[in-house]
Amino acid sequence: MVGYVLPNEEVYWGILIALYPMLTGIVAGSFIVSTLYYVFGIERFEKVSRLALIISIAFIVSSPLPLIADLKQPSRAFEIYLTPNLSSPMAIFGYLLVSYVLLMVVEALLIYSAFFVNKANLSAGIKRVFYRALALGRKKISEEGLKRDKRMIKGIALIGIPVASLFHAYVGFVFGSMKAGVWWATPIMPVSFLISAIVSGIALLIVAYVIAEKVSKGMVDRDLLNHAARFLGWFIILDLSFQLLEILFRSFMRYEEWLVVQEVFFNKLATSFVGIQLLFGATLPLLLLIVPSVRRSSLWVSVVSIIAIIGVFAYRWNTVIGGQLISRTAEGILEYSIPIFGRFGLVTAISILFLPLFIIMILLLIVPWKIEVKVKTIE
Repeated sequence: MVGYVLPNEEVYWGILIALYPMLTGIVAGSFIVSTLYYVFGIERFEKVSRLALIISIAFIVSSPLPLIADLKQPSRAFEIYLTPNLSSPMAIFGYLLVSYVLLMVVEALLIYSAFFVNKANLSAGIKRVFYRALALGRKKISEEGLKRDKRMIKGIALIGIPVASLFHAYVGFVFGSMKAGVWWATPIMPVSFLISAIVSGIALLIVAYVIAEKVSKGMVDRDLLNHAARFLGWFIILDLSFQLLEILFRSFMRYEEWLVVQEVFFNKLATSFVGIQLLFGATLPLLLLIVPSVRRSSLWVSVVSIIAIIGVFAYRWNTVIGGQLISRTAEGILEYSIPIFGRFGLVTAISILFLPLFIIMILLLIVPWKIEVKVKTIE
């Protein structure tokens, strides 16, 4: 114990709250990657554009669960929509979440409109009703209709870019605007959260793409892998630069709280902060991605991506948990140990983490992620 802490202080936000920005980060990162083809027309990312959108939908559906599980009264979570409070960033998130879900669902329905129409026309019974509903009741699609859908997809995806950015940057805004949090109170926090979110989204997409190709016995596109790995490397550089900039700024300014910040992040949390977050999770994958053979190897680039994901989670962990270990007096240090079982425990967090992966598997059974569906039924 260094200095002293107030008698009513404790770590209120545990592993569930650390997991929450990880899930929302993957949502934002995956969606932004999907727009590389739909908005900017980068053809080499067409193969993974649908997969990126599927990943984003699966994770956004699961993202509120850590917050709901952490609430003392989870049954009252829906009241955020019944009693709006526009002065609260957390309340605004509720509306942002619903808007983002609707936006992605509409985009997905338009992207797969031709597929749904074909499936409905070739099916019977309940299956036909199911696909007809997904096709929004359409029985035919003309070439003009496909072009119209494509224009609408581009417009929706374009709107989705700032929405995706706000969806995750707001988490950094919530932390960064807390003046009482010595480690949190910085305007860099929203930008840093957003950049690391893109890192996690690209990394998970790379791993999902390699696994999907292996499971379907397809050929991994080495050129696509190389470009995705380059894209990942550039954002790791940005992410690491902002993190180091924050450390250098604090060390140069030498606020009164700097001594306790040093004690927490360079002593107590040295393994997770310096070891896992900065060295293992950011510097190591960056050095590996410099090697061309690594970028073209499905095994190595998957390993590098998993390491990058671990690094992003370490960043979330050190931000959420590490920020709370600093006493409000800025002199003492609190203690935190992860409970294994119970609503706030490690088992609950792992269960929530596996839910979006399960949803991805279900979605891939319903819609294709790689094959472009051509419709020949012309009005």
